[in-house]
Amino acid sequence: MRSKNNKGFSLLELIITMVIAAIILSAAVPSFSDLLSSNKVSGGAEKISADIGWARTTAIRNSSDIYMDVSTGTSSWCYGFTDKATCDCSKTSAAAADSCTVSGSLKRYDESLYGGAALSSTIPNMTFEPRGLLAAAGGALSLSLNSKTATLNITRLGRSTICSSELSQFPGC
Repeated sequence: MRSKNNKGFSLLELIITMVIAAIILSAAVPSFSDLLSSNKVSGGAEKISADIGWARTTAIRNSSDIYMDVSTGTSSWCYGFTDKATCDCSKTSAAAADSCTVSGSLKRYDESLYGGAALSSTIPNMTFEPRGLLAAAGGALSLSLNSKTATLNITRLGRSTICSSELSQFPGC
């Protein structure tokens, strides 16, 4: 006979609680994954835009050309900046002859910072002139992960703007 002072949960109550928790989690996981993708893409696009702004400002401040090298891909990509004529952003050491360095400091970034996002570009190389302008016409860089994409449009004036049809914090493209 059961006593009325019995405290705790029965096995049936625990199982029902676990089933309800599993149903709630199965509904929340896809939206959480979507949120993570959105954050990685928007944060990455803002970082790349800030780096482009840095390169433009550095060209103006140093009164010299700053070059940007972009190597695109889905699983392995990079971009880097240099004050030399060219650089290879796949070089990870500032000591390498064709590494992306500005005033001796390594200025390269790769996919490891962006959580598996893919990078595509209409312009593999850019040159920021001492007046802050691009030496050639502008173009676009796109960062995408799952169904989320952000596009950085870079004008001939060396300025970048971000747009996206999937991310609400940016204007539509």
